[in-house]
Amino acid sequence: MDLYLDGGLPASEHPLLFERLETDPKALAYLAARSQLNVDLRRSFKRRKLQQMAVVATAVNTRYDSRERTRAFWWSWRPLTVAAAGIVFGMFCASMVFAYVTPSLRKWSTPLHEGFEHSPKIVYQAFPTAVGLWSVDTGALVSSERGASPKEGGHMLRLDPKPDDKFTRAHYVVNLHQTPMLPRGGGHQAQFRVSFRPAFVGKPDRYVLRAATFSGELAQVDPGWMKGGWSEVQEHSMSYAAKGSGVVHGTSAWHTINLSIDVPPEADLLVLSLWAASMEESPRDRGAHYVDEVILSFPAFEPLP
Repeated sequence: MDLYLDGGLPASEHPLLFERLETDPKALAYLAARSQLNVDLRRSFKRRKLQQMAVVATAVNTRYDSRERTRAFWWSWRPLTVAAAGIVFGMFCASMVFAYVTPSLRKWSTPLHEGFEHSPKIVYQAFPTAVGLWSVDTGALVSSERGASPKEGGHMLRLDPKPDDKFTRAHYVVNLHQTPMLPRGGGHQAQFRVSFRPAFVGKPDRYVLRAATFSGELAQVDPGWMKGGWSEVQEHSMSYAAKGSGVVHGTSAWHTINLSIDVPPEADLLVLSLWAASMEESPRDRGAHYVDEVILSFPAFEPLP
């Protein structure tokens, strides 16, 4: 967080910081306190500036009978004046730096927080037929099973292996015009966070998040675009992002992936695809995977007081 406030945190690490701020109240309080320091420095600078102006005005309005007394007065006050000027200048610089690197506190609009707790609408087909609907190749909503428990709540989505493909996929479509609190009139960024877990430990598991924005109606989006390669979906989408991650051999913990995508102001739809696979050659050796805590957020800036 200190690196972020000082402008030294790489952009690639921003999603991890935002995730921490969203889930850790102490971290958010720390950032708020640091940002408040910016306000306090500005107020302190104003007070110091007024005090310095008063000192200067007193010195200017004071008349001395001889040049020697004037010179003596100046040299006697010079160290204090220089010190005060240094304090004011230092605070001014600090205030400017804080104002530059922390122009605002970040808040979130979270139109999707899917924990699979309230029987979400799911269709078992290649692609959703409507916005706000999950499509799953094959799988089911389950509670704890096979020694695996949901990351949060009491349910999770299980993606079952397929005989004809290493990857099992799930898709979700967001209507950007129906997204509350989404900034209008300019481009913005969407951030996904999804947690995966293998049903069987020790397999060469791999997870992929893909997201793309499109203009027009959902019927104009070919399901094959989200299933094909990079060049195909990039050709038809307005923006596209993907991130894959393997699972450390032998781990049974939940594995969280973060993905950011630029959303052009002309975009109408945002499509999220979840891919899970056991990279075994034989279908009989492939295992199922669980998905939980699918979160879509739109960070926005809120000006400081």
